[in-house]
Amino acid sequence: MDHIKRHFTDDDGNAKELDILTSGAPSVSGDDNYLDVFYSLIDATNKRLEAIDGPQDLVLAFGAEEVKLTLGSDKTIRFDNISQFALLQSEDFLSLRLYLNNDAGNLLWEFAFGSGLKVISSNDEGSREAKSFVMRAAEDPIKVEWLPALEVGDRVQWKIEALKGNSATDDLDTLTNDTNKKYMYGQIKDKKFQEDTVSGTGTGKYEDAWTSNAVTVTAELEKYKQISFKPDMSIEAHPAWGSGGAYKGTNKKDTWRRNPLVGYKVTFMLNGESKATATIKMDEIDGLRQEYLDLKRMTPTAGDHVNGIDLPPERSVFKLLAEMPSPVNVWADVSDPATAYPYKIILDDGMSSIYNQLTTAFETFKQNDYEGVGTETVQQVVNGQVVEVEQPIMVSIPTEITIRVSSGYRNPERQERQGGTTPASRSAHMSGKALDIALDGATGTATERRRKNAKAYYGMWVMVRNGNVADANWYQLEYGTASKIVQAQEGGAPVFGAKDGVIYDFVLDSNIDGVPDAVEDTEHFHLDARDI
Repeated sequence: MDHIKRHFTDDDGNAKELDILTSGAPSVSGDDNYLDVFYSLIDATNKRLEAIDGPQDLVLAFGAEEVKLTLGSDKTIRFDNISQFALLQSEDFLSLRLYLNNDAGNLLWEFAFGSGLKVISSNDEGSREAKSFVMRAAEDPIKVEWLPALEVGDRVQWKIEALKGNSATDDLDTLTNDTNKKYMYGQIKDKKFQEDTVSGTGTGKYEDAWTSNAVTVTAELEKYKQISFKPDMSIEAHPAWGSGGAYKGTNKKDTWRRNPLVGYKVTFMLNGESKATATIKMDEIDGLRQEYLDLKRMTPTAGDHVNGIDLPPERSVFKLLAEMPSPVNVWADVSDPATAYPYKIILDDGMSSIYNQLTTAFETFKQNDYEGVGTETVQQVVNGQVVEVEQPIMVSIPTEITIRVSSGYRNPERQERQGGTTPASRSAHMSGKALDIALDGATGTATERRRKNAKAYYGMWVMVRNGNVADANWYQLEYGTASKIVQAQEGGAPVFGAKDGVIYDFVLDSNIDGVPDAVEDTEHFHLDARDI
């Protein structure tokens, strides 16, 4: 074997490669691009006997991916299926294995991956599996443990260094300058062997690694196998530390930028030699969860939005933006239409199910008239006689009208821009429970378009009131930013708002078309799945 190279992209977007064949702690990452193997496999002078069960091929396997090898020198193969790591459990053993295609149990050669370090990065099980974390007072310190045995007399040291900060403008942008951006992941504090404080040199920030003083292992062998520490963001204008306001967050600055994904490299050294390295870094889910901690804005509980509680949303309510109903670009609300949403994940705790139920009900309602307000006199033949009877006015949703999401999920930094500059700003959009629906497609004059849209908005109101959108238990027709025309919750009576001092109602219908005049002011329909 000549080399085994990892190909990956560093934090600055540069393509890198690293030969791990001779590493004392060879490791690969799910973030790597691919692995290439350069080998020579020369045919033996003495041919082995032909197998009685047919031809046999030599196979090199990397995890679950197999590649057939050919004889000869200077051969290269490439393993592209790095995503298979997602199928592995934390206890699974990863290696390169050489065997015959029908005899995988008898290994001819094996190269094992693994750093020898166990990382306990968080109280949260999901974060722990991802070697990720959030920063909060109630969070346990990050722990890293050396798994192989130590012997009395061994000399042990630990080295911890923050990763190089991302220099892109989607992290801290104008909160700091280009010179300091590489230090944006802070330093470390509270370094301990079990309960004992550890002395050392350096701060732990990038380019100034903290290195523990060398200690000689005594009879307390286990004591030196584990180091613990906490992130310290006090040296840089990081949202998790605050930027001069009365609360954490960026105070309405850079609301479209991503929360910095803080990370550290931890190295275990034994008898003066580096033995293993582990990287611990916030993934995107925890980066987004950190925004909730930074700005003290939490998900709704019992119909309210609890603020100031040191607890972010559960990881289970986040999903990939690409998994949302098409078109996916409408689901994450941004402060500026020209600015892209900075995360690949989104919090969805009911809004997509409301959308799916609403679109199904809307298409059904378009095929049938629904009952509007008021009645009309019609003539019917009863027992051979023409009589006039009163019946409800029936309303049709114009077939050209379509619905779209005008506002979906708002990350806390986005909500800070939308809802004000205090932690008390509250919105179910921030909990992934709410969405706003607007209409497209109406034709005709401005008056005709307004009345057509009113028929569709009122139809949606009726279908939700009738239980056709089961997950929407709080809903409101709105004009302007969020001004209420009428609001109701599941099982409750409508509550009307006012405009220019005049209270709305669902009685006046000047056009006698079955749609209350008030609905013509509607600009969007807000629905959410909050607890009531």
